[in-house]
Amino acid sequence: MSKLTIVLTTYNRPNFLKLAIDAILIQTFTDFDLVILDNGSDDRTSSVIKLFNDSRITSLKTEKNDFNFVNKAFEYTKNDYLMITHDDDIMEKNLLQSHIKKLESNKKIGLISCCLNLIDDEGKLLNKIRPRIKKDKTWNKHEFLKEFLFRGDIIPCPATIFRSSLIIKNKLKYNFEVGPAHDLFLIFKINLLDTYIYLSKDPMYRYRIHNTQHSNINRISLEYNIRPHAIKLFKNYNLNKIAKKYSQASLGLILQILINDYFVGKMKFKDFRNQLNKLINNKIKINIYTLYWFVFGILRGLKNLTFNSFK
Repeated sequence: MSKLTIVLTTYNRPNFLKLAIDAILIQTFTDFDLVILDNGSDDRTSSVIKLFNDSRITSLKTEKNDFNFVNKAFEYTKNDYLMITHDDDIMEKNLLQSHIKKLESNKKIGLISCCLNLIDDEGKLLNKIRPRIKKDKTWNKHEFLKEFLFRGDIIPCPATIFRSSLIIKNKLKYNFEVGPAHDLFLIFKINLLDTYIYLSKDPMYRYRIHNTQHSNINRISLEYNIRPHAIKLFKNYNLNKIAKKYSQASLGLILQILINDYFVGKMKFKDFRNQLNKLINNKIKINIYTLYWFVFGILRGLKNLTFNSFK
C-alpha cells in the first residue's frame, strides 16, 4: 500500500490552520503522515497544533521566519508521495484518494494537481473555478512550457502531489532566488524531465484569496523576478527557442496584468504609464504573444469592471 507525506507550511494563521488540519484529517485516504512546518509563528500556532491528538501528526518549528525553512519539506520523501500545502486553504475530503488513485494507475505521472474553488477570507465560495478546463490535462516533457506561453500558470501548486522518487532523483526543491513564483519555477524544472504532469478538472481544493498572499501583493514584481531565472534555465537546457518565446510571452503576461489592474482601478494612470515604459525598456515587441496577452488583458479588464459595477 502506497503512503503519502503531507507537509503543511504555516505562519501566524492559527484560525486558518485549524480549518486546514481538520480538512486533512477527514480525508477518505488515511494512510499519510502530516508534518506541520511552523515558520517562526507566535505561540498561537503551537496552541492550535496541540489541540489535535492524532499519531500521524508531527511538527517542526523554526525560531524566525525564513523562506528557506520551507525547503525542509523536500526532506520528507521516505513515503511514496509528497504533498506540500498551505495553512490558509482547505482540501475537499476526496482529494488525496483521487490523486493517489491516478498516480497508482500511471507510473509515468511525476506530479498531479487539480483545479481550485476560490473562497474569500471568510471561507465563502466565490463561484470561481481556476483554471478553466473542460477535461483532465496531461503534459509530457516540454509541453507545459509551450502551453504556458498562451495560458500562464495553470498548475495549482498547493493542490499538488509529487512522486517522491522524482524529488530524490533530481534533488528538487524551491529556489527562493526567483521570488514568490518559486513554485512555478519548480514546475518549469519538472517539465524539463521525462515525466508527466497531470491536472484534474475537478475542483477538489478550496483556495483562499486574501491580501496577505505574496501572489496577490504584487503580481507584476512576481513576474519580473522569475523572468531572468526562467530564461537562463531554458538556455541551460539548450531550449533557446522556448527561451526566446518566453521572454516575450512573459512581458505580454505582465502587460495584461497592467491593463486589468488599470481597468478595475487598482492602478493609477501615472503608475500605468511608468510600467508601460518599463516594458518598453525590457524590449517588449509586437508579436503573437504580446498581441494575445494585450487582447486578453482588455477582455479580462472589461469583464472585471462590469462584474465590480454590479456588486
